[in-house]
Amino acid sequence: MVESDSHQGIKRVMWACIDCGRESTRRTRCPRCERPRQRTRNALPKRAIYRDPAYRRAPRKGICCRCGLPGADTRDHYPVSIAEGIERGWTIEQINAPSNLHPAHRGCNSAASVLLER
Repeated sequence: MVESDSHQGIKRVMWACIDCGRESTRRTRCPRCERPRQRTRNALPKRAIYRDPAYRRAPRKGICCRCGLPGADTRDHYPVSIAEGIERGWTIEQINAPSNLHPAHRGCNSAASVLLER
């Protein structure tokens, strides 16, 4: 970890990429190494739901569907989660229906996923 000065006088923490060792502001991988990793990860059959055009068109900015505050930065399957939809026998199209996809903060979305796993 190295602190570097930016042109605005703000110190940024730099991390070494775990794949290539290049300096990056991200903790694990630099953007150059992250893209191929995500491409491989998203090709897995269990991630097909995220390749669906309906999912990709859904808004991810706006008011969070979980807490009601502005600044949402992800999409959330709400009120029916992916796991619940699969359990009900829904298709990918039904799970990714516009009425079930809403903007959510990353933290709110993650917290909801953790609650479902318990």
